Amino acid sequence: MAYTGNKYKGCNMNPAAVDFTTPVFPSANWLSSYTNDDSSVSAFCRKHDLLEALKATITLVGKSFSSIANMRVGLSEDPEGGDEKLVVEVRLACPAEEAHRGYDEFIAKWIDQLEWEARKWICLSYSIG
Repeated sequence: MAYTGNKYKGCNMNPAAVDFTTPVFPSANWLSSYTNDDSSVSAFCRKHDLLEALKATITLVGKSFSSIANMRVGLSEDPEGGDEKLVVEVRLACPAEEAHRGYDEFIAKWIDQLEWEARKWICLSYSIG
């Protein structure tokens, strides 16, 4: 999947100086490290009780994928159901095979660690390049 522009509210895909293997959760405003619209994303997370699930998802992304160039969180309308969802968008700088292995690892761990009630509000999108 190629990135074709800013399709998520609150996401920009400019390279950020973030170490994705060590998430930035200790600070109170950790969410601003991952989104340009932390008030909307934060409100959505509070509404659906997703802050801890989002932290777990970001941590799993950092552990499952190597060569993360950028990771952003935003809101997007689900084209199938019309509901708004959290989108964790990851840009990778690795070969496709490595990205696919990382995705498989992420999905397996994500299903084991997060309940469906949280996962149904969060989706992962990754691109290579």
